[in-house]
Amino acid sequence: MNDDELIRRMQHALDEVHAADNSSAPAVPSRRGLASGRWIAIAATVVLVAGTAVGLVVRHNGSPSTAPITSDATTTVSPSTAPTTRPGTEPSTSVPAPTASWYVLDAAGFVPSQAITEGCCIPVPAPGPTTEMAWGASSGLKNGLLVLLIQPTMNGAPVLKYMSYGLSATEAAAIEAEVQPGSGLPYVLADPGWELLGYGMQQMGNQTTQEYGSTSGSVTITVGDYRDHLSPLALGGTFDVVAVAGSTGYRYTDDLGTHVVWRAPSGQWASLFISASLASRVDELIADVHEATPTSPTTTSSVTATTQPSTTTQPSTTTVYTGIVNGIIDDGHGPKIAFAFLTSLPPQGGSIPLAGFDWSMIDTEQTLNGVTWTTGALQLTGTWDGTTFTLTKPPVAPLPATQPPTPATIVPTPGCTTASVQPFLNQLTALDAQQLGIVVTSDRTYDGYCDVQLTATFDTPALRQAIAPLGDKVDVTIVFSPVG
Repeated sequence: MNDDELIRRMQHALDEVHAADNSSAPAVPSRRGLASGRWIAIAATVVLVAGTAVGLVVRHNGSPSTAPITSDATTTVSPSTAPTTRPGTEPSTSVPAPTASWYVLDAAGFVPSQAITEGCCIPVPAPGPTTEMAWGASSGLKNGLLVLLIQPTMNGAPVLKYMSYGLSATEAAAIEAEVQPGSGLPYVLADPGWELLGYGMQQMGNQTTQEYGSTSGSVTITVGDYRDHLSPLALGGTFDVVAVAGSTGYRYTDDLGTHVVWRAPSGQWASLFISASLASRVDELIADVHEATPTSPTTTSSVTATTQPSTTTQPSTTTVYTGIVNGIIDDGHGPKIAFAFLTSLPPQGGSIPLAGFDWSMIDTEQTLNGVTWTTGALQLTGTWDGTTFTLTKPPVAPLPATQPPTPATIVPTPGCTTASVQPFLNQLTALDAQQLGIVVTSDRTYDGYCDVQLTATFDTPALRQAIAPLGDKVDVTIVFSPVG
């Protein structure tokens, strides 16, 4: 590759970084498959995708077409110029600031539930979640949509999987061949007829969700970072272009109901889910969605939040905890525990300050542009004072763990509905998530379960006390547990 070509690619990479700066991005799928609008927390960390990374490529074309399709060019989605959170927001267990955009449902008979805010990022083991990038034809998504899934592997070489809509197999292969490793972004598509629409990690990113319930069914609105909003459009089905709250939306239907996704004026991504029981009212309900003043969504709850006594919220510094994290990172402000590394080079991440650590304890670190990070999962052991984790022994590589097979399908539990577990979920969402270290909550109404799930960073007395009233109706996942 000559100098001119290198400069051209670098310039295009910078252009796409600018586009990404003005569109919301971080990732699974956003509530697809969960009619209540909440989700199963299946997330992890992203492997680093260097400019020279090479991976397997798997292609999947959805609804290929060689005939012209009616263009939606008059309502083409283009990158917003409004400032938004760029992919790469530092992971945090705290509740993020209110979203820049919000929407409400003005429909008679629907009552809003308490809004659920999820921050980035969920602490989970390696190899990590899939990163998704989506490009659309400038003439409209009906004329072309390309989705790239960057799937991490344990050996460091990602698997690249393409999906497309509106393209023949030949056209898809030609566009895929133009996708090249980038500098500011993992990959770039230099074709002037295409534009980057979204970039983020599946299951990860700041999002706020609010469900509206009625006697006939439910409607759920979600606004936040890009996750996998556009990949369902390329899975082999069909979608329609619709107007929603003054923006261009893309509507598709599955067994659970109707989904609409769109980019908000702020650059964030929004989704609307209408349960299948309301199929006859879909058009009416879409028209009843309106953009609200950019503030926090109205929240209601049947449970009054209770503040835990300060003497019980802080864990004892004499308790020794151990847990597996994705790594350690230092961007010049001291080492921090990274539950997730966001896709960039150097990577971004780190949410808990780490004391008692020295890089001489590690032989798998890398350094670039003033950032030093580890390149493999680590088991950490130490004490936790509510702010800083202090090592009591050097980090070690975790022992291999045997993961149970993931079921190919999720079977709804007979007799268990969203209403069955709503009281338990309300109890969880009424708690002080930041103070208790709660990362994510979700309902579980499938595979014989009828309860709620919770993921937290530390197993503390305060957390156990707060969830005790739920008894066996809550399934708890803890990253750091007391030793012994």
